[in-house]
Amino acid sequence: MAIQGTSGVVGWIIPLVKVTIVSLLVLGGGISFPFFASDMESLLSTLETLSAVLCLWWPGLGALISVPLLVVAPHYAHFGLGLVAMGFTAVMAAIRWRPRGVVALAAIHLSFVLYDSVIVKLPIRTMAVVAALALCYAVGLWIRTWLGNQALGENQIEALSRRTALAREEERTALAGELASLLVRNLNDTTRALERAGRDPDPENARHILSRVGDESRSALARLRLLVTTLRAPANAADAVSLAAAIEWFEDELVSHGFEVEIEGSDGIGSRDVASVVSGFLRMGAEAIVASAPPGAVCTLEVDTGAPLTLCLTCAGLSPTICTARVASRSRPPPPAAPSRSPISKA
Repeated sequence: MAIQGTSGVVGWIIPLVKVTIVSLLVLGGGISFPFFASDMESLLSTLETLSAVLCLWWPGLGALISVPLLVVAPHYAHFGLGLVAMGFTAVMAAIRWRPRGVVALAAIHLSFVLYDSVIVKLPIRTMAVVAALALCYAVGLWIRTWLGNQALGENQIEALSRRTALAREEERTALAGELASLLVRNLNDTTRALERAGRDPDPENARHILSRVGDESRSALARLRLLVTTLRAPANAADAVSLAAAIEWFEDELVSHGFEVEIEGSDGIGSRDVASVVSGFLRMGAEAIVASAPPGAVCTLEVDTGAPLTLCLTCAGLSPTICTARVASRSRPPPPAAPSRSPISKA
């Protein structure tokens, strides 16, 4: 896979390195101004320096110019800049080209090394050229891997940002629905109940309606308090506050309707997603018990804090058993515990 480009620090480091290399090549005497081509060595020096510069941006064009020059170079004393151009071409090709192109360029370089060894017949020089080219390819492949990891990290950060934005939107929608359920529906029900109580000629019925309105208002107020407490909690304490507030609301809700409540096995549940599930499950269970459980019914809440976290509520009048399961947070796994039962008996 070719590396097309990066952002951030890498985006300005690579151009800076290229400009520095070009400056060193020019100031080092490879190109003189005006161009002097009085002899073959000066011409080779100028053309090889240009090929070294070109290969920093276009490795293919740099190789096209440098390789023929290197074929001629062994017949002359000049060779250094041609080797530099070849090394730069190897590095940039290893970074930017696909593997097939890198292999083809390496074959061309190897052909030149064999040709040079036949013409010059210096084994030490041939070994030095092979080592230099191998080092250039290794550096290019290392840079390619590093850039690929950087690009992968940036993509992961972008994906995480998108998931975070989606989670925020889902949370905002859930909060909007919760507030609508708490405020709009309960206010409408309260208004209609008060209107019926005002029109009812029987004082006993009116008192019964007002009592039910008071119970529903207290329940809605407790749920609203739970929601506000969770939202106002600091980030590092929101998990524990949310769970504690959910359990407290569950107890208050059932006690206000004449139930006796005992909660066990809730320690060790601390992540935000688990606390959210517990809160919703307890709210649903409390509403179902109050609405459907007959007087004197015995209700059982089973809490298993293992992985996944499991809550089951069994009560006469509730069929089938209400259960929920959620995998606990990996960052803070709850300690293993056997399922515990807490009786909820109607007074």
